[in-house]
Amino acid sequence: MRNSIQLQNRFIFFYSNPAGYLEQDHQTAVMDPMFQNQELEAWLRKKGYAVKWQDGVYDRLAEGSVLKVSEGGEALKALRVYQLRPSVGVEIKFLELSRLQQMNLEPTPDLYDLVYDGMVGTNDLEQIFEKFRFASPGDPPGFMGNPMSKSDVVELYDETGSSFFYNDKREFIPISFGRNEEEAAGMSMSM
Repeated sequence: MRNSIQLQNRFIFFYSNPAGYLEQDHQTAVMDPMFQNQELEAWLRKKGYAVKWQDGVYDRLAEGSVLKVSEGGEALKALRVYQLRPSVGVEIKFLELSRLQQMNLEPTPDLYDLVYDGMVGTNDLEQIFEKFRFASPGDPPGFMGNPMSKSDVVELYDETGSSFFYNDKREFIPISFGRNEEEAAGMSMSM
C-alpha cells in the first residue's frame, strides 16, 4: 500500500503509528516487535537498514518522549548509560572522579558495559538520574543494568556528536571517556 510506511525526521511510521527510529548512524533502525511483519521487514531491507527489534519502542514514541523537543525547547538527544563491568576490581568501584584521578585512572570504555541505549524524553541529567536511580532490568524498556549510582557514565548523543558525564555523588562531571583531547574539546554540556 502506498505511503503505509514513512520516514520522517529519523522516525519510522507504519500506517501512521510510530513504529521505530533510526539510530545516530542513520543505518540502524530500532523497531518495536509489535510491528514486525513481512511488509515492514521488506521495506527496511530495501532501504538497507540493519534492524534491532526492541520492546517498548512504540510506548516511548507514542508518549511523545522522542517525537517532541524537551520542555526547555532544545532537541532531545538519545541516551546511553554505561556501568562498570563486574570484572572491574572493587577498589575502583563507586569512587568519586577526583579519587579515581588520584590513582592515575580515568573512566574509559574498556572498564564499562553499555546497559541502556534509547530515549527518555529529557536531556536534563538530574531527571535522567531520577529515572534510573531505582531502575531494574527492563524498566525502563531496554535497560539491562543496576540502579544508577556513583561511577556510572551517561552519554547524550545525536547526529552532531556525544557528550559524556561521570556520575560523581549525583553531580555529573563532563569527561572525555576515552576520546582524544580534540574530540573532548568539542563536547557540550547540553542539559
